Amino acid sequence: MKTRLYLAIPAVLVVLCLGMMFWLNHEPALFDPVERNRAHAEQHGHRPVTGYATTATLIATVQVLLDKRGGYLSNDIMPPWVLLDNVPNWEFGVLTQVRDLSRAMRNDFSRSQTQSTEDPDLMEADPL
Repeated sequence: MKTRLYLAIPAVLVVLCLGMMFWLNHEPALFDPVERNRAHAEQHGHRPVTGYATTATLIATVQVLLDKRGGYLSNDIMPPWVLLDNVPNWEFGVLTQVRDLSRAMRNDFSRSQTQSTEDPDLMEADPL
C-alpha cells in the first residue's frame, strides 16, 4: 500500500506539471492594430494624430505580454515554467521589439535635434 502511495504522488505531480506546461505553452491571439487603436481612441476620448497608432500599438503589445496566460514567464525558475522554451523565447522577442521601439521613439521621433528636450515619459520608458 505504501509503495503505491509513493509512486502515485510523484505521478500526480508529473501529470500536474505536464498539464500546466500544456496550458501555459500558448501564444496569445493576434490583434488588429487598426481596430485596437480605434477602440483605444474612443475609450480615452482622443483624436488620433500622427504617431497615435504606433504608441497605442506599443501599449497594447505590452498589455498582451503581461496579461497572457501565466503572465510574464521569462523570469520564473521553478517547474513547470522553467521547462518551457517557446513562450519565454516569444516573450524575449516581444520585449526586444518594445525596447527598440521605445528607444526609437525617445531618440528619433520625439526630438527634432540632439539638443532638444527629451520627453520625460519616454526617458522613463527607454531604460526598462
